[in-house]
Amino acid sequence: QRARLWGRSSCQTVRVAHSQAGRLLSEPRNVTVGADRLWQVELDPQPAGIGHSILLEDCEGQVSLENVLFGDVLFCSGQSNMEFSIHQDHDREQTIAESTKYPHLRMFSAVRT
Repeated sequence: QRARLWGRSSCQTVRVAHSQAGRLLSEPRNVTVGADRLWQVELDPQPAGIGHSILLEDCEGQVSLENVLFGDVLFCSGQSNMEFSIHQDHDREQTIAESTKYPHLRMFSAVRT
């Protein structure tokens, strides 16, 4: 599946470069910015993996996204038990020690409304 990136710029174009371990995975793309100042680009499909970098450049500077992961994304949600803190776990020391087995796990927290 293609990954879609989008953003806002006051420049005419945005250059997007995608690499992994310092090796370009495709030719950098120059994306035209619309009159509404918005741009978007789709990256070629990637196998699941870690350590990707995406460099975004326009006439005002550059932004580098580092340690980007490609692959399945799972979101967990639920009731109040989803707010359980690891520090409330009776076996917290063991749980924390075992967490090193999952170095690529990411956590996303949404603001409660």
